Amino acid sequence: MALLMTPLLNTTSPSQHAGQEIASSLEPAYAGFWVRVIAKLIDLFILLLILLGTFLMATLILLFLQGWEPLHQEFAALLASAKSGKPMAASETLPLTFLVVILLQLPIHFIYYVYFTASSFQGTPGKRWTGIYVIRTDGQKVGLGSSLARYMGAGISQMVFPLGHLMVAFTPGKRALHDFIARTYVVYGHPVPQSPPAIK
Repeated sequence: MALLMTPLLNTTSPSQHAGQEIASSLEPAYAGFWVRVIAKLIDLFILLLILLGTFLMATLILLFLQGWEPLHQEFAALLASAKSGKPMAASETLPLTFLVVILLQLPIHFIYYVYFTASSFQGTPGKRWTGIYVIRTDGQKVGLGSSLARYMGAGISQMVFPLGHLMVAFTPGKRALHDFIARTYVVYGHPVPQSPPAIK
């Protein structure tokens, strides 16, 4: 009798089964905490190289504007201070160099974090090299506004570190605080030109 009742109790049609299988196949593989840490370390290493490059560029700009002698005097005083252990006299050239570097970092950071995420890359170079990218919660590509909100939200995540980033380990969809702010997910895979299916 129980065997006869079993088919009657199973009211799910084959088409519904097929729909459930398709829906589960469309569910993205969310990127976890450690792969995002590795991606971040790659990004920081790249930005460090860019920082050194901009410092060199700023030095060359100052050499072009002021000539070699003022900069040579600054570095000679720096070496003398290091050897003697005495504090170096107030510098005029080095603060200007750092100011130029800071001013150059602003557009670099904007391009690196905001533009890359909103571009066809859909993520920073660190994310793309680790096989992950950023999408909106509806499965669509992140726009410039959402990317900017995510960048600003990442600053808030860092202010409440480690909670803002550790949220990835215990939240649905493995989302950090800035993902909730910008309404984004970080998922495994490769972005496709057409819009991905909506995530429910």
